[in-house]
Amino acid sequence: MASFEKDDLYYKDYTWVHSKGDNPNITGKIDQSKVSGKEGYEVLDFIQAFMKEYKLTTKAEGQKVEKMLKACKDKFPTTHERTKIKEIIVQNWSKF
Repeated sequence: MASFEKDDLYYKDYTWVHSKGDNPNITGKIDQSKVSGKEGYEVLDFIQAFMKEYKLTTKAEGQKVEKMLKACKDKFPTTHERTKIKEIIVQNWSKF
C-alpha cells in the first residue's frame, strides 16, 4: 500500500495543534472514536486507516476520502463518529 502523508492532503487549512485534553499521539479507537474535521492529525489518521482497511493505494484515492470526509462533515455537521462517517463514505464512494 502506498503511504498517504500530510503533504498529500488536498486541503491545507487544518490545525496541527491539538486541543486541550486531546493527545495527537493517541488516535483511532482510543481517540474517542470521533474525527475533528479541523484537526489535521485526526483527518490524516482517518484517511490512513480507511485506505488500509479498503486497500486503497493511490494519492488520488486518499484525497477522495479526504474530500468525502469534508463533504460528509459539511452535510452532517453533527456526525463526528468515525464508524458513521466511514459508513457514509462507503455508501457514496461510487457516486462521488
